[in-house]
Amino acid sequence: MSRCLRIAICAVGWKSKWEDSIAKYANKFEIEGVLQKHDDGVVRITACGEENQLEDFLDELYELFSESDSYVEEMEPFVKDRDYRGIFRVL
Repeated sequence: MSRCLRIAICAVGWKSKWEDSIAKYANKFEIEGVLQKHDDGVVRITACGEENQLEDFLDELYELFSESDSYVEEMEPFVKDRDYRGIFRVL
């Protein structure tokens, strides 16, 4: 079953290599969506995919941020209202 999540990450000391890692994880688990960095230090990720693959993607995110002071601030499900054309974009 396909699910969608909006994830807000409080990104303390954001590293540009994290963008590449997140994009690789999204590709690996066939996740589509968008990653956007904001000036207030929050990174927002919109991710859609099959339930099991989305959970694997989240596990990778938690693992990536476990080594820093960054953390997932908010996570909420939503109904997909946009077409991400099957890709994951980093803006």
